[in-house]
Amino acid sequence: MKSYNPETSYFFLTRGIPGSGKSTFVDKYLKNISKVVESDVIRQKMKGLDEAGKISQNNGQEVWDEINRIIYSLLHTGQSITLDATNIANYLLRKYKRVADKFNYEFVIIDFSNISLEKALQQNLNRIFCKQVSNEVIEKMHRQLIKENAKLQFEVLTKEQFLDWVWIKE
Repeated sequence: MKSYNPETSYFFLTRGIPGSGKSTFVDKYLKNISKVVESDVIRQKMKGLDEAGKISQNNGQEVWDEINRIIYSLLHTGQSITLDATNIANYLLRKYKRVADKFNYEFVIIDFSNISLEKALQQNLNRIFCKQVSNEVIEKMHRQLIKENAKLQFEVLTKEQFLDWVWIKE
């Protein structure tokens, strides 16, 4: 991977299960160098909370259509962007890589796969209530992540590698 250049347009994409620390990391490091599109925020704005008081997961396609509309509008500006979402499936990585290439953006995946299931479950409990995800969903997504990692065809950066790459020190 090339060195980080603040003059380059980047399409940063987070990848990992709920509770792995993606949004916390994005808030701390990426919001200062990119425009952030957070799937949970868009979903909550569009669909509100469900009867249990959690961010509604209904009508996912409508939400993703809006997320993609926002991403495309930002890509036309040339500013770096971050898509903060689970992005576990490899087909999504291929899709966003094609989009980044089309707009001449450097595509960078910040991968949280090295966060253990146990840590993600614990961190999920520390999230604000409306963003908590059921253990069953996190466990299912973790199994999917393991399968997808077995056939991963992209270079990814762990959060530690990303911080070294952009010269940000904790």
